[in-house]
Amino acid sequence: MKTSRWRRAVAAAASSSLLSLNVAGVFLMQTAPFQAEPFVAPPTPQEYLAQNCHEPTCNLLLLETIIFCESSWRMVKNSSSSAYGFFQIIDGTERTTPQYALGRRKFDPYTNIDMGLYLFEKRGSSPWNESKACWQPRYWQAKSRAPLAE
Repeated sequence: MKTSRWRRAVAAAASSSLLSLNVAGVFLMQTAPFQAEPFVAPPTPQEYLAQNCHEPTCNLLLLETIIFCESSWRMVKNSSSSAYGFFQIIDGTERTTPQYALGRRKFDPYTNIDMGLYLFEKRGSSPWNESKACWQPRYWQAKSRAPLAE
């Protein structure tokens, strides 16, 4: 005797204790009590940069200054070039990163930061030489105000 797909599905659900039969012979769906998972917000871009910037190859203050000069911490596109994101990464530079090889693109804020960290680790501040007149004095001014490490 052939059994319909629906009957097989009901039988499978009943055997896995998702369904139970009440007194009248009607299947009832059993539900587990709802337990809400606490909502964990993703880190802000500033927090993400700080979490992933590891000394001695990373200078957090300099990177924050570069981002401020490049995009003012906004994911924006430069109207005169292909530069995009916090670090204003251009297409040719993006293609040299391992993130690009993995299929990740500069349009994602966290990937943009990862690409900026990689470029800074490999090439220093040279990818951002065009805006050096902006970030260099700001960096030295901010560094001179920073408290001395004990």
